[in-house]
Amino acid sequence: MKKHRKFDFTPSSSETCTITVPFCGKNKCPPYVTSSLPSDAIPNDSCDTEESCPPRRCRDRQEYPRRPCSRRSECDMDWSFLVMITPLTNVIPVYGTGHNGLVKFTFRRKNKVVTLQWEPFTASVGANGAAAMIINQCVSGMPAYPLDLPVSMTYAGVAEMTVLTVDPFASQQLMIYFHLNKSGAGILIGDSISVPGACVSWISAD
Repeated sequence: MKKHRKFDFTPSSSETCTITVPFCGKNKCPPYVTSSLPSDAIPNDSCDTEESCPPRRCRDRQEYPRRPCSRRSECDMDWSFLVMITPLTNVIPVYGTGHNGLVKFTFRRKNKVVTLQWEPFTASVGANGAAAMIINQCVSGMPAYPLDLPVSMTYAGVAEMTVLTVDPFASQQLMIYFHLNKSGAGILIGDSISVPGACVSWISAD
């Protein structure tokens, strides 16, 4: 008899979505990791379900042969949460959503595709020589290797293209660099920045 582990979350609507992940005897199938988001992360109203998932290979073929998994549904995981970004000061969301000092992020995972979106905000640099803004939030579903994803910002009145680094091996997984060359040269306390709302995606290694 197959054992199952259940992961439950309740969206802000009345709908409840349950994911059941099959175990393969002593060896587990690759887990369907949702997120290591904070406990106060808010699920959004998104729960698209399917009756079964595609076939997968289990490590223990004798106890669990290649066939569709038995989990009841596969849902869109979609959360919103507030994040402190350092070393910034005077952080103000552009649309004045009542959480000055913090920036609202939305995290979504569909199968192996992870999407991270943030709201537009303005701020000031809080440290001389700082090379990047550190997004103080860890998420699961990291890629297999570090990625540099293109983003834009306005630094001290000058529009620039730079990168958001997603690094599964670093203690700070998510960082947005002030300059494309990743140098802290010329970064001064009090310099103004404006970051437009944007969205990035990557493929999870797990």
